[in-house]
Formats: sequence, structure tokens, C-alpha cells
Amino acid sequence: MPVTYMDASVKGIRHEIAYACDPEKTLYVYESKDHRGTVSQRRRNLVTGINCSPDTAEEQFIRTKQFWSRVTGNDLTAGIPCYHGYISFEEGEADPLTVHGISVEFAERSWGKDCEVVIATHVNTRNPHSHFVVNSVRISDGKKLHHEMNLWKRRSLADRICREHGLNVREERYGRKVSRSAYEAEKAGRPTLKGLIRRDIDYAVRCSFTLAEMVNTLKEMGYSADLAAERETVRPPGASYDYSLKLLGKEYSAQRLAQRILENRDRPDPVSLSMERDEARGKIDDMIAGMRDDSLYSCVRTYRNCLDVIVSHPGAFGAVSQDIRDDIVHMDRLNRAIGFMEREGLSGRDELLTYLDSKKAEHERLRTRRDMLRNRGKKENMRGEREEGNAHLIMASMITPELREIRKQIRDAEYAADCRNDVRRKLESLRQRGRTADIAQQIRKEEMGDGKLLVGSGGPGREDSAGRDRDRGEAGGIRS
Repeated sequence: MPVTYMDASVKGIRHEIAYACDPEKTLYVYESKDHRGTVSQRRRNLVTGINCSPDTAEEQFIRTKQFWSRVTGNDLTAGIPCYHGYISFEEGEADPLTVHGISVEFAERSWGKDCEVVIATHVNTRNPHSHFVVNSVRISDGKKLHHEMNLWKRRSLADRICREHGLNVREERYGRKVSRSAYEAEKAGRPTLKGLIRRDIDYAVRCSFTLAEMVNTLKEMGYSADLAAERETVRPPGASYDYSLKLLGKEYSAQRLAQRILENRDRPDPVSLSMERDEARGKIDDMIAGMRDDSLYSCVRTYRNCLDVIVSHPGAFGAVSQDIRDDIVHMDRLNRAIGFMEREGLSGRDELLTYLDSKKAEHERLRTRRDMLRNRGKKENMRGEREEGNAHLIMASMITPELREIRKQIRDAEYAADCRNDVRRKLESLRQRGRTADIAQQIRKEEMGDGKLLVGSGGPGREDSAGRDRDRGEAGGIRS
């Protein structure tokens, strides 16, 4: 199931070729048998050039541009120097040698007659993938490539080649290109908006024995869901638009969700909503009640810990508001604010504002001195005093890292100072949200008429949970 993508390079020919042909990524070590059955270890650098040599590809790319007067000297800053793309396979789908062979065939059938192409297969990751670096000027007529580089149109060619090699091809593709920030966040294990939606759906699936019950669970969490064949969308609480299930991944189509729910019938201990609520509410109540004081630092740190509980206990608080979901996605801001206050020894808002004023004054003083040194150095260079001028310019450049660090401190301080009242309001809403969820659960029970939650065919562990929640509230488990 190949995934293909290509775009114009913004880093230049040398960088793209050096990255693609890195021997630490392309060297493949494997075992092979000869005609006698003797097993030997072989090493192969999976790099191939079409109409060029990988070792001298950069010079050949430049010579082609110079021959057709597409570049002046070695100035490659104007226009598109080259294109960089990749074709990637799932883990275990094909070995690196097969991936490299498919990639070379794909490049030959796509650009082989007219373009210089470097193909490099990386084997340093779990899923083997090949990189393409394509010269932006044709060798045959000197014309530049434009719309031909839309690799999405060439996806059918990649699928056809994979079928010829006996590999499976996904007829219906899920997902789309994600932003760099979202990709890095998911790679680092940090929450994202789509990640929170997947987490909530996974929780609803674990708690359900029918598709209708999954939809009801999502509604208790503030979602609206439309699983019709032509729609298949969900809308998180507070969102202004729907999210297509297909964009969440192949495990989240309506058909696959129904299969996953059927698998729940074999689970010996299904998860109950009331157990999740009790555990999470107790933790958050204890955190809020155990705050040392009402200072800014205590509020922000307690709120940060409460967000950890919400992330690890989906569905425990019903409909989590959009502003709290945004804080979960951008939890690194709270982490920076907490680390900043701990590092600087600040706890109250007045201390923070005093610190902020001093840093702004320091920033203005350093900026003024840097500008003065720059202007003096420029004037001295214009008068021919090169030694003095360059010395002043170097002194000015040494101030820039200090200014950059101070600006970071100012941003962290401003964020911490601005979020005080907002954090207190959100902490109070978390304390009250448990009671709201209890009332909604009781109303739902009364509407069903028999005082019990009906779960599909009556799975175990789903008795009168709201009654236990009511007893817990009367016992003082939820503070307000």
C-alpha cells in the first residue's frame, strides 16, 4: 500500500541529495545464499541514478541548467532548484530490495527519458521508503517541470506497479497530509485535536456493545455523530465543523467501528462509565482541595495536573469544553509557564508583573545598544575603517542571542500572567462538571423508564451506575 508525495525543494540541490543519499540510512546489510547453499552476508548501498551518477548528481544538475541557460553560474536561488518526493510502504509489506526495485521502476516510467533523477531507499526506519530528487530542468529540451510534478496524479502508476509485484493496494485511502506541527506532536506523543477525537471514540467503543450505544456514549461526551453511509462524521463539543471518520484512519470508519464493537462481546470485564467517572472525579477533587494556596503558580500547576487526568480518563466529565480541549492540545505552553516560574522562583501575579517589567526594560536597553553598535559599524565601514567597523558589528551580533532568550522569557511570563483568572474559572468548571454529568445520567435513566442502563443484549457490569454515583455524592465524594 504505497504512499506517494512530492513537492518543490526549498533547501537546494546539495541538501536534498545529501539527505537522500546519507549512507547511514541507505546501507542495507542482508544475508544471501549462493548456488551451493552457502549463506553469506552482503552489503548494498540502495542508491541509484537515472541519467546521472549519484556521486556527481549535484554537478550534473547544475550543468544541465547552465547548458539550457536556466541558471547564471551556480546561482540556484531563483525558481525551483529541484523536486523532492518519496514513496513509502507499511512495515513488513516489502523488503528494502523490493522497495528499491519498485521505486527505480516508478522513476524510470515517470521521468526516465527526460529527467535526471536520484533514487535512494532508506532502511533505518521500521517502514522502508524511497526518496526521489528530480532536476527541475529537462535534459532533452531544457523545459522546466511544473504540473508534471503533481505526484498525486501519478499515484495510479505507483499502485499499478505494486500490483505487478504482487503487493496489495488500498482501494480507498484514508487520511490526508497533516501539518508539520501535528506530525511532530503525534511523533512525540503529545495530544492533538484528532488524537483526542480518536481517544474519545476508542473509549466509546470499549464501553459499548452496539453501534447505537457507542453513539449515545459519544453524545454524553458532548459529541454529535452522523454514521450514515454518505456522511460518517463526528463533531467534538464546541467545534464549529464536522470531522470525517475517514480522515481519522482506517480503524475509524463506521464499518470498522461496528466490527470493533462486536469484538467487545468477548471481553470478560467491559469498562463502565461510572467507574471512569468515579476515579477521575476523585483525583481532581483531591487535587483542587489539596492546593497549598491560591497563588498563580498553584493554580496553573493544579490545572496542568487536572488536564493529565482528563487525558487519561476520557468520558469521565461528559462534554469537555472546547477551551479545555485546546489547552490539552497546547499543554506545552502550561509546561513552559510552570518551568519558567519554578526556575525564576515566582509564585504570585504581582511578582510576575514586576519581573515582566524588568525584563522588558532589559530588552529595550540591549536592543538600543545593539542598534547603536550596528549603526556605528556600518558608518565606520563606509569610511573605510574596516577593522573597527567589523569589531562593532561582531559585538552587535553577540547581543542578538541574549535578546532572543529574553523574548522567550517575556512570552512565558505574559502567558502565565494572563492565564490566572482563566485557569481559576476552568478549575471551578471542572469541580462542577461532575455534578452536571450525574444529573444528565439520572435524566437518561428516568427517560429509559426502568432505572437501568440497557446495553445491547445485557452485557455484564452495566447495572445502576447512576445510583452508585448518587450515593457517592451524598457521602461527600464531590466537593463544590
